[in-house]
Amino acid sequence: MIALPASITNEVLTPGLYVLATPIGNLGDITLRTLHALQNLDYIYSEDTRVTQTLLGAYGIRRKLLNYHDHNGAKVRPLIIQQITQGASVGLVSDAGTPLISDPGCKLVSAVIHENLCVFSFPGPCAAIAGLTVSGMATDAFRFCGFLPTTSNQRCLKLKALSCVSETLIFYETPLRLGAVLSDMHACFGSRQVCVARELTKRFEEVVRGSLDDVSIGLSTMTLKGEIVLIVAGCPDKETTPETIDATLVTILEKHSVKDASRLVAEMFARPRQEIYMRALKLKNVTS
Repeated sequence: MIALPASITNEVLTPGLYVLATPIGNLGDITLRTLHALQNLDYIYSEDTRVTQTLLGAYGIRRKLLNYHDHNGAKVRPLIIQQITQGASVGLVSDAGTPLISDPGCKLVSAVIHENLCVFSFPGPCAAIAGLTVSGMATDAFRFCGFLPTTSNQRCLKLKALSCVSETLIFYETPLRLGAVLSDMHACFGSRQVCVARELTKRFEEVVRGSLDDVSIGLSTMTLKGEIVLIVAGCPDKETTPETIDATLVTILEKHSVKDASRLVAEMFARPRQEIYMRALKLKNVTS
């Protein structure tokens, strides 16, 4: 077990619900503060105790785990509230990442808050944010959309409702449905930029970037496994033209390098950075 600094071991776990983020793949991504909590909480509820036991075992922590998931939530929530009311510190962990993000923890947190009890967040890994940070997409505004419907008709209804959203869109998806989802996205969104991030932080991590049609074709012959985060560029400004982008670049290039100007303009117009970089290079050569 790793020796924890006094500033962490001296933290008192007062009565309440502790929402604990755990690694999405690489076990080294857990925080020291979460390790301390896992050692000292009165109760720990897990989506799948077998998965969480693997994590605890890697750090030499021996604890009895209790189940909390979609199928037993209605029955277990009153018990957890009773435990907290009686002075217990209760931890909630999901199979991977931050609880409540596409998992059953939301109803529990709402129930605890409704009883005027405390909820504490011990932040850490989140697959959606990890995928966004490596996507190259605009990060100033984004929308997490979770899993799309499983049927094409329902999926397209959802995608059409999102087709005018200007923020970067983040989805979770399974390998078996990825091809169909990319096809439906192309039909509903057109040829936008997309990033497919697979097995993030794990040994076979893979990130594929490009237009929806190119990525769809490129992945069609591959057998994919593992968890997938899908990031799609938001709806471009209808009034944005190549001339507008070039005029903005010319102005910014007066005080910034090609690299910095490209980054700024790509974020400004929610366009792929490589595309803007090539435009900037051409403009720099013309004006120099």
